[in-house]
Amino acid sequence: MRPLPRTSKPEASQAFTIILERLYAMARQTDASLGSPSDLEATLIALPSENRSQVMLVLESVESRATTRADQELADAARLVRNIAGRVWKHQGLDTLARKIEPRSYGFPNG
Repeated sequence: MRPLPRTSKPEASQAFTIILERLYAMARQTDASLGSPSDLEATLIALPSENRSQVMLVLESVESRATTRADQELADAARLVRNIAGRVWKHQGLDTLARKIEPRSYGFPNG
Protein backbone atom coordinates (compact mmCIF):
# COMPACT_ATOMS: atom_id res chain seq x y z
CA MET A 1 0.00 0.00 0.00
CA ARG A 2 1.45 3.36 -1.04
CA PRO A 3 1.43 6.27 1.40
CA LEU A 4 -0.81 9.17 0.55
CA PRO A 5 1.05 12.07 -1.04
CA ARG A 6 1.62 15.04 1.20
CA THR A 7 -0.34 18.10 0.25
CA SER A 8 1.10 20.46 2.83
CA LYS A 9 3.48 23.19 1.76
CA PRO A 10 7.03 22.97 3.13
CA GLU A 11 6.73 26.47 4.62
CA ALA A 12 3.79 25.27 6.71
CA SER A 13 5.64 22.28 8.14
CA GLN A 14 7.10 21.88 11.59
CA ALA A 15 10.46 21.08 10.01
CA PHE A 16 10.49 24.45 8.23
CA THR A 17 9.66 26.23 11.49
CA ILE A 18 12.53 24.48 13.29
CA ILE A 19 15.02 25.34 10.54
CA LEU A 20 13.87 28.95 10.56
CA GLU A 21 14.18 29.16 14.36
CA ARG A 22 17.77 27.84 14.22
CA LEU A 23 18.77 30.29 11.49
CA TYR A 24 17.08 33.14 13.37
CA ALA A 25 19.03 32.29 16.53
CA MET A 26 22.30 32.37 14.54
CA ALA A 27 21.40 35.69 12.93
CA ARG A 28 20.42 37.27 16.27
CA GLN A 29 23.92 36.66 17.59
CA THR A 30 25.13 39.16 15.01
CA ASP A 31 22.08 41.43 14.73
CA ALA A 32 20.22 41.77 18.02
CA SER A 33 17.75 44.19 16.43
CA LEU A 34 16.55 41.56 13.95
CA GLY A 35 12.76 41.70 13.64
CA SER A 36 10.31 38.84 13.39
CA PRO A 37 11.60 35.28 13.46
CA SER A 38 9.11 34.46 10.70
CA ASP A 39 10.87 36.77 8.20
CA LEU A 40 13.15 34.28 6.46
CA GLU A 41 14.63 36.80 4.03
CA ALA A 42 15.64 39.23 6.80
CA THR A 43 17.07 36.34 8.79
CA LEU A 44 19.14 35.15 5.83
CA ILE A 45 20.44 38.65 5.13
CA ALA A 46 21.44 39.05 8.78
CA LEU A 47 23.53 35.88 8.78
CA PRO A 48 27.24 36.69 8.63
CA SER A 49 28.64 36.12 5.15
CA GLU A 50 31.39 33.88 6.54
CA ASN A 51 28.72 31.44 7.82
CA ARG A 52 26.65 31.23 4.65
CA SER A 53 28.58 28.48 2.89
CA GLN A 54 28.39 26.37 6.03
CA VAL A 55 24.63 26.98 6.28
CA MET A 56 24.20 25.82 2.67
CA LEU A 57 26.27 22.69 3.31
CA VAL A 58 24.22 21.84 6.40
CA LEU A 59 20.94 22.35 4.51
CA GLU A 60 22.20 20.11 1.68
CA SER A 61 23.17 17.46 4.21
CA VAL A 62 19.82 17.67 6.00
CA GLU A 63 17.98 17.36 2.70
CA SER A 64 20.06 14.36 1.64
CA ARG A 65 19.73 12.54 4.93
CA ALA A 66 16.00 13.26 5.17
CA THR A 67 15.49 11.94 1.65
CA THR A 68 17.41 8.77 2.55
CA ARG A 69 15.20 8.30 5.63
CA ALA A 70 12.07 9.04 3.55
CA ASP A 71 11.30 12.10 5.69
CA GLN A 72 9.85 14.10 2.83
CA GLU A 73 8.63 16.94 5.05
CA LEU A 74 12.13 17.65 6.34
CA ALA A 75 13.72 17.21 2.91
CA ASP A 76 11.24 19.63 1.35
CA ALA A 77 11.76 22.20 4.12
CA ALA A 78 15.56 22.06 3.83
CA ARG A 79 15.36 22.33 0.03
CA LEU A 80 13.01 25.31 0.23
CA VAL A 81 15.23 27.19 2.68
CA ARG A 82 18.34 26.34 0.64
CA ASN A 83 16.73 27.61 -2.58
CA ILE A 84 15.53 30.82 -0.94
CA ALA A 85 18.93 31.40 0.66
CA GLY A 86 20.64 30.94 -2.69
CA ARG A 87 18.37 33.53 -4.32
CA VAL A 88 18.57 36.04 -1.45
CA TRP A 89 22.35 35.88 -1.15
CA LYS A 90 22.88 35.99 -4.91
CA HIS A 91 20.51 38.95 -5.19
CA GLN A 92 22.58 40.77 -2.57
CA GLY A 93 25.61 40.32 -4.78
CA LEU A 94 27.29 38.28 -2.08
CA ASP A 95 28.07 35.15 -3.97
CA THR A 96 29.45 33.40 -0.92
CA LEU A 97 28.07 30.12 -2.16
CA ALA A 98 30.72 29.57 -4.78
CA ARG A 99 33.05 26.87 -3.61
CA LYS A 100 36.72 26.97 -4.32
CA ILE A 101 37.54 24.17 -6.70
CA GLU A 102 41.09 23.01 -7.04
CA PRO A 103 42.13 22.45 -10.65
CA ARG A 104 42.70 18.84 -11.53
CA SER A 105 45.43 17.71 -13.85
CA TYR A 106 43.61 14.64 -15.18
CA GLY A 107 46.97 13.20 -16.02
CA PHE A 108 47.77 15.78 -18.67
CA PRO A 109 51.27 17.18 -18.64
CA ASN A 110 51.63 20.81 -17.60
CA GLY A 111 52.42 22.78 -20.66
